[in-house]
Amino acid sequence: PPVNVKSNKDVTVSPVHINNINYNSVTLSVLRSTTARISIKGIRFSVAETSIEAKKKFLFFTVKCRGKIWGSLSNTDISADVTFKQSGTKMIATVVKSHISARSINIGYKLYGACKIASRFVDIKELARNKSLEELKKQKTQDKINEQLSEAINKKKNCNYW
Repeated sequence: PPVNVKSNKDVTVSPVHINNINYNSVTLSVLRSTTARISIKGIRFSVAETSIEAKKKFLFFTVKCRGKIWGSLSNTDISADVTFKQSGTKMIATVVKSHISARSINIGYKLYGACKIASRFVDIKELARNKSLEELKKQKTQDKINEQLSEAINKKKNCNYW
């Protein structure tokens, strides 16, 4: 399913489609009786062409930019510490800490209008790559990743037999 990106008054992004998700290896190690570490190495995926629109007001006029972006992530590792707690007949997994090491982020784009002209003077690919790496380090992003990993683990396993 596509990932919906929260829009604001300045930026609108169409749903993001992530394709070809793959990885090299997964290891699981027990840290304590209720905590395990999952390490996934060599994660890679691509992001299909996604429409974007941004607008910025300058004094008495608004500049609008439209375009498309796409990209891929590869050579990336994730480790996550997961705690398990019993809830009735089920075990519930919660990711309490994760770390992402993103080594290769590739971004492509096509801009229209005024932004197309501006892109000749600014390295948009480098700006977008740096912004992506910066976002991965933010606590809010880490919390969201932990939440999504927890959901994925709980959906994947059948905890009724634990």
